[in-house]
Amino acid sequence: RWQVLESSWTSSGISAPALRLDLALQDTIAFNSVVNACGRSTDWASALRVLARMEAASIDADVVTYSAAVSAVEKSAEWTHAISLLELATLRRIALNVVACSAAISTCEKAGEWLRALLLLGAMARSGLQADVVVCNATISACEKRGQWRHALHLLSSMASDRFRANTTTFNAAISACATGTEWAIALGVLGGMAGAGVKADTISFNATISACERAGEWTTVMGLFDAMREHGLQPDSVSHSAAISVCGKGWQWERALEALAAMHTSCGAAGSLAI
Repeated sequence: RWQVLESSWTSSGISAPALRLDLALQDTIAFNSVVNACGRSTDWASALRVLARMEAASIDADVVTYSAAVSAVEKSAEWTHAISLLELATLRRIALNVVACSAAISTCEKAGEWLRALLLLGAMARSGLQADVVVCNATISACEKRGQWRHALHLLSSMASDRFRANTTTFNAAISACATGTEWAIALGVLGGMAGAGVKADTISFNATISACERAGEWTTVMGLFDAMREHGLQPDSVSHSAAISVCGKGWQWERALEALAAMHTSCGAAGSLAI
């Protein structure tokens, strides 16, 4: 199994520099330190090579080794390698920890691998590993990247029964998932539910909802969200105004589009170079 994985890593273009390890220091703790160092320097390919050398030297890798290796891979969004590392650790009968699983989910999130992220989150629960709000947010974000709004909302609702609360980032990811899935009315509902959950909406929350409405051509709703932003003490930014201009154009509301452009010119200095 290891030889197959190592061959796939080598053939996929990994060309890390050769690593020089003192033969006198070839024990698990020493190798773990090297893997951690590779991770800190974002050199994930070298981290995998160190792991391969441990196997070749018949040095037992432990949960710290695999957690460090997965964390190194996480920074590169190389999700297939992260999954392979978890599978290999399981074959070696190494009990995975929260660090390894969380890093693997984060890797899947960066690559938009929403199903893998969901499966890993479920595997954590079955193993008795307690996910935290950061892990759940990453999973919802993975769903958002592929417009899987139903899964995002299911996870959001399930968090209410866990030992941690959804936060603004959680809701924003769920709203963005609705926007990607062109579910503007549901996005509005999620935004409206933030206050009831005791979570404060921010500019990103409103912009994500505005984006959902803009894609659907709901210009009246977009303009209403502008008013709601101000009621929440938030000022529309260039993203808000750009969406408003776009949706008003779609609705042939050219006067409102010009008003939005003028407002952007006034409130967002970046628009100062635009000329009508």
